[in-house]
Amino acid sequence: MRLVLGFLAALLTTAGLAPVTSAAPLESRPVYSYADAIRETAWVETGTDHDHDGKLDRVAADVIRPDAPVRVPAILDVSPYYACCGRGNEQQKKTYAPDGTPAQFPLFYDNYFVPRGYAVVLADVGGTNRSSGCFEPIEGVADNYAQVIANGAPLATPENTSSAFTYNERAAELCKPFEADLKTRAGTNGDYNAYWQSVNHVPRAGQVSALVAQGFGDWIVAPNQFARYWDALGRAGVPRKAWLSQAGHTDPFDLQRAQWVETLHRWFDRWLLGLHNGVEREPAVHLETAPDRWTDVRSWPPATSPVTFRPSADGTLGRRGSGTVSVADDPAVTREEWTARFTAAPLPAPVRIAGSPAVTITASSDKTAARLGVALVDYGPAEARNTATYGSGVENLATRSCWGAGTDADSAYFLDTAADVVSVDHRIVAAGWADLGHHASLWHGEPLVPGRAYSMTFTLTALDHVVPAGHRLGLVLGGTDGLLFDPALPRLGDTVTFDLARTSVTVGFTKPEQ
Repeated sequence: MRLVLGFLAALLTTAGLAPVTSAAPLESRPVYSYADAIRETAWVETGTDHDHDGKLDRVAADVIRPDAPVRVPAILDVSPYYACCGRGNEQQKKTYAPDGTPAQFPLFYDNYFVPRGYAVVLADVGGTNRSSGCFEPIEGVADNYAQVIANGAPLATPENTSSAFTYNERAAELCKPFEADLKTRAGTNGDYNAYWQSVNHVPRAGQVSALVAQGFGDWIVAPNQFARYWDALGRAGVPRKAWLSQAGHTDPFDLQRAQWVETLHRWFDRWLLGLHNGVEREPAVHLETAPDRWTDVRSWPPATSPVTFRPSADGTLGRRGSGTVSVADDPAVTREEWTARFTAAPLPAPVRIAGSPAVTITASSDKTAARLGVALVDYGPAEARNTATYGSGVENLATRSCWGAGTDADSAYFLDTAADVVSVDHRIVAAGWADLGHHASLWHGEPLVPGRAYSMTFTLTALDHVVPAGHRLGLVLGGTDGLLFDPALPRLGDTVTFDLARTSVTVGFTKPEQ
């Protein structure tokens, strides 16, 4: 996978099984010693030799488990960040005793769950920390093409889409041929191809229970990744639960700590220990509607009524569109600064917009190529999580609280957090980008005929947002997005002219949750 940043806000994979007795309790209890837990490293051969050293690649999986003669389920967390960048809001890294025995296991899973009869396995992605081999797709990004290419528009140059910053010293050299081969297979023209199809996991959502968390303010692993995967899980009929926040790229542990730990505990107990605690019959979605304001809903997205808006040259956004507007592409200009802005009339009552809005753009370019940018905006004063420029919407406090058992090498005390809230006069609640040359197919782009109008339909990032009464919905049109696209990309130097009568955005409206 060509990972832009981060892991995912957050999909935790689980594996293993423990026998269940007829007199099983309703929850696991901390009955095992954390201090005496077995700490070891399992070296797992992958069957590949990506680094071409003549040996099978081996993934280092650091294990901590109860020191007891029982079979226990395992909580597996795979990451490239255990050595280079750290995990969680404190950027914790793995540490080891002088003999190589794992000492610190980042995050709280070990502290909380090992005493309750679980093993925790933290595995290093190939080529990172102590693993050999090279970096392959990471869990959580459902569609790798959509992660690094926006509807035919590559978000970065090939040299800047690499995961090389996570590599250990050995892999940084040995994996150069592997990385070069991946770049060749992925291509540089934005076309969808057999490689991208092979790393699209949406059609293979699986048959295991899934607990997924996503921030609608996450511009690193955008919520369209969640929306497509969530839908695929539903079609597959697997047990699923989601935590959906207004935060950015962060973990629910830093949003509602006690509630999240309780949810994880009950979810793992149900599906790994087989304890029939009824968690699967509870509302499937825990939804943050405003900073620190949460509610439970049965499903997502909700049933909505689609409403289509069209822009006009006079700056209005309504049921009919008219006129044209031209935008000179400037890679230094961000979606916050695009000038082609259109606003609707003030809303007479609050409206919840949810799902994945769709846009249809009809435009021409004076060059043979053009990038398109679209933003859906809520105009009006509000208090919002601070996520506008890739912020997490969370801040660390000076206090700590305990989440499990610990040792001198691995404390169970973690910094408390609070919502990072700012006063705003508008919020971009969804956005999308595309290459106009891929208007007919993502599989095959084509040079544009200058001056000829082309139509292209694509979806914006998924959202769940309440627009208060008196606020205005807005549509902003632009080109290359300076907040998203790599400045090293070739400059197109084009001017795009939008045909507003044939440009529209369709959003799903429903009543806000009480």
